[in-house]
Amino acid sequence: PGSVLTAEFGQLFVDAIDAKNPLEPVRGLLQQLPLWNREVLREVLEFARDATNHPATKMQPSNMAIVLGPNLWSPPSQGAIMAESR
Repeated sequence: PGSVLTAEFGQLFVDAIDAKNPLEPVRGLLQQLPLWNREVLREVLEFARDATNHPATKMQPSNMAIVLGPNLWSPPSQGAIMAESR
């Protein structure tokens, strides 16, 4: 299985978040994700929201992002990039 934020979209999300007003570009990209990926992302984000708002959880949202982020999208490795360019 691939990342929830596919290689095709991963860098686009990073770029959109860096925009002055990231809400609209991110919404547009979310609508372009395959349905399954959108649904998984929605469930993971709801879990993260609920977990960080629960009194028994000691994780801050930034810590939750550190844990979940690499599982949602990991950029292609240098070796994969080089293999694709051949």
